[in-house]
Amino acid sequence: MREWQSDETLGDRIRTGRARKRLTLRQAADAVKRSPSFLSDVENGRRAPSEDLLVDLAALLELDLDDLMAAAGRLPTDVSDYLRNTPEAGRLFRTLSSRRVDTDGVRKLIEQAGSLGTPEPDAANLER
Repeated sequence: MREWQSDETLGDRIRTGRARKRLTLRQAADAVKRSPSFLSDVENGRRAPSEDLLVDLAALLELDLDDLMAAAGRLPTDVSDYLRNTPEAGRLFRTLSSRRVDTDGVRKLIEQAGSLGTPEPDAANLER
């Protein structure tokens, strides 16, 4: 997984991924069933992509979906639903934020969380 610079936008990440795969704007747009002008607008920050489009782009460009969702300022629907139904999870995130837990600390917590609850069939896809 590529580490992104903090100043790289969602559009930068998509454009970089597309260039790495050597896809033209038209080829990428066709692959995700959107118009080239729409995808150009997403890359240039003029349009906000849907979650479905981010899922398709992540798969096409072999990018991390969570990175794209974060760069878009979005929470995946399953995460949003979980936070809505589990207020303690919101407190957990606020605690991590207030204590300034870094990426390595979050990764350690993700590893520990792997032993909690009942795993979903696709839980392996969440471990990065």
